[in-house]
Amino acid sequence: MEVLKDFAVTFLNAFLQLILPTLAAVLAGFVIKWVKTKIASAEANLDAGTKWMIESAVRSAVLAAEQVGLAGELDDKKEYAIEAAQEALDGWGISISLSELDVLIEAAVMQEFNKGKPTTTTE
Repeated sequence: MEVLKDFAVTFLNAFLQLILPTLAAVLAGFVIKWVKTKIASAEANLDAGTKWMIESAVRSAVLAAEQVGLAGELDDKKEYAIEAAQEALDGWGISISLSELDVLIEAAVMQEFNKGKPTTTTE
């Protein structure tokens, strides 16, 4: 019985080491596609000026959060970035939902920290 248990554990370990990277890649693809869809739907009803202001506020907030986080003065960079972007947008009189802002922050982080890396298309 112990031999069967050892075999099962060894087999399961090998199987998971083989399958988990593939599943992670597939999941990442779905997440990227979902983020792109959310961004497209958020931008659908915006004029170019408003779109630029939102992108500018989000990018600035992400970079500021990264700088403050590197200085060791921040525990939650995403929360800081959301608050900073929301404050900038409120100052310009632009209203955006928290969920849309969250997605835009995630997209800006991915874009900012994947600069210079080769891109692949999954579409």
